Amino acid sequence: MGFAAVGTAGGFPGTYHGALAAAAATDNVVGASAWVVKTGGQTINSMVQTGNLTFAAASDTLKIDSGMLTQNAQTSPLLGTASVRGQLTSGLGTGELFLIRTNEGSGGAAGALQIHSVIIDNSVVTMQGGAQQIAASNIVTLNGGATLTMVGANNTLAGLVFNSHGGKTTPTVTGGTKLTLTGDLTATPTDPSVTPLISVVLDLNGSAAHDITVAALPEGNVINNRTQLNGLTISAVIQNGGFTKKGNGVLTLTGTNTYTGDTVVQEGILSLTKASLADASIIRIGTAPGAAAVLKLDHTLTDTVANLFIDGVPMPAGTYGSSTSTATNKDDATFAGSGVLKVTSGTPVTDPFNLWAQTHITALNPSANTTPGGDPDIDGASNLAEFAFNGNPLSAADHGKVFVLTADSDDVGTARELILTVAVRAGTPVFSADTSPKASHDGITYTIEGSTTLNGFPGKVNVVSPVTTGLPAAGTGYEYRSFSLNNSNGLPTTGFLRAKVTQ
Repeated sequence: MGFAAVGTAGGFPGTYHGALAAAAATDNVVGASAWVVKTGGQTINSMVQTGNLTFAAASDTLKIDSGMLTQNAQTSPLLGTASVRGQLTSGLGTGELFLIRTNEGSGGAAGALQIHSVIIDNSVVTMQGGAQQIAASNIVTLNGGATLTMVGANNTLAGLVFNSHGGKTTPTVTGGTKLTLTGDLTATPTDPSVTPLISVVLDLNGSAAHDITVAALPEGNVINNRTQLNGLTISAVIQNGGFTKKGNGVLTLTGTNTYTGDTVVQEGILSLTKASLADASIIRIGTAPGAAAVLKLDHTLTDTVANLFIDGVPMPAGTYGSSTSTATNKDDATFAGSGVLKVTSGTPVTDPFNLWAQTHITALNPSANTTPGGDPDIDGASNLAEFAFNGNPLSAADHGKVFVLTADSDDVGTARELILTVAVRAGTPVFSADTSPKASHDGITYTIEGSTTLNGFPGKVNVVSPVTTGLPAAGTGYEYRSFSLNNSNGLPTTGFLRAKVTQ
């Protein structure tokens, strides 16, 4: 076995016929023997071979810098070993790697060349020998401006990863009739001028257990800023399944999709340019109160679905959208764009707090925080407290009807005492006779506590008849209740009373 240089001594690639493990990084390796990648991995310029190519260890990598990988008349269909060991990295320079299989032997079908574990590093990998030349168990990683071009009716991959660092060309997966994805898809964009693109029909393999994670660009994506930079575009049709959008970046779907599974926007923004959600499907935006998730309906049409959940709460039937849409229910914290989402089989809202929040918050300010712990007017009183004591959640000047008085109650004698009068939800039952009286109604529990030292609130509190002289009306749907601090007749010392509310 020998070595024959091609070109001059200035470092141009040579043609190498020896053992693969001894080849140099600039060599074009050719030969008919079985090749074994050097332990620890190695780099070559290109490879044309007719024997099996195997790896010594699962972590070993064969990096092909800029050439062509050709396999001829091999009876075994595997490049690498049956245990899926080894990794092929293409295009560390600017070259293109072609996956070619010709002159089929008796042991392999056309296009049976398979590569296990592929990283495409700022270059192009093109299938030329038929579908499924990259093994179905493989997760393909595209770095920089990489491109994977497929052929054939169907290719299957376990996942795709886009890392666009360093690339000034759009990283792309394209070609072939269909790509079936059995696992997840991840995009980490780094350049606002370069958006990863999938332009081949994406089949989700009949499952909704797929995560599509798109990280925010370094410039930052403010969730409710409508000028966010796109992080991943799927321009072809998505079919046969459903998915969960994760990550704080933007996923844009521009195809007329036909998938019928659930669409979950857990984080970030999902932008739809066509009204193609399945009529019988379920849409979930945010999976917990306060989740930063937005569905952007980037069209002017009405898209129909069966059910809608916002932050885990089922929504009633109706139309939903941003304040720029014609929807009846406008919510800028959850929706963007001019399109309308029509919900046909929604769950009526029956929870008293959620009904109150729709009327007192969302209807007046669609972008305001409607969660129980939210405080959109920044007055220190939570939405739950404003609901409990009839405050205005959008006005810092009105945080509920809670009044501390010094007046005589209906007890024996006429001496003044420390009184707390609060507005509670109409229909609240009689408060308990506990040291700290309690009552529950409309999904909340009121607790009244007292103290003379502020070293905790262990003091006894008495339930008394409402003391309302000089107070405003409790308001529609509310009524007053009053409480006195025990042994405060004549105000002999300092005293403190407070009202708490919990769900």
